[in-house]
Amino acid sequence: MAELRWFHVVLTEAGDLVSCREVAKAGDRIFVFRARSAEAAIRQAINAHSAKQLANRRAIYRAQGLCACGRKRENKNFVTCQRCLERHKIHDRRHEAKTAGAVLPPLDRRTVLQERKSEERVTILQEVLDAWQSEPTNGAFTAWLLREIERAGGKRRAS
Repeated sequence: MAELRWFHVVLTEAGDLVSCREVAKAGDRIFVFRARSAEAAIRQAINAHSAKQLANRRAIYRAQGLCACGRKRENKNFVTCQRCLERHKIHDRRHEAKTAGAVLPPLDRRTVLQERKSEERVTILQEVLDAWQSEPTNGAFTAWLLREIERAGGKRRAS
C-alpha cells in the first residue's frame, strides 16, 4: 500500500488546476489565509496557532477542575478562580463605562503587573500561614516547606 503524502494544490475559481506540489508535513498545523503580504499571512498563522494552543491548554485545565488560567478555584461552584473573577469584573465595568460614553484612561501595564505580584505574594503567604497552623509540630511544618520549595524548583540552603 502506498504511503500517503501531503500536497499543496491551488485551483482557480472555475476549478482549473494552477499548481500542485508536494510539501513536507510539519505537524498537523496547516493554515491558509488571504493576506496582502507574506508577513501578514505569517502573523495570521502565528495568531491562529497561538489561539489553538491556548484553547487546548484551557481545556486541559478545565478537565483537571482548574480555572482557565491554571489556578485552583476557591469555590468549586464557580468556573473561574477569584483572581480571574475580579479581572472580569474590572473588564465589565470598563466596558459598561465605555458604552455609556465615558472616556477611560488606558490601563498601565506596570501597575497591573505590580498588583498581580502583590496578590501572588499575599496568596503564597496565606498558604504558608495555613500550613503552619495546620501542621502539629515545627518539624512537620519545616518538612512541608522544604517539599514545597523543592517542588517549585528551589534548592535547600545550608542552615
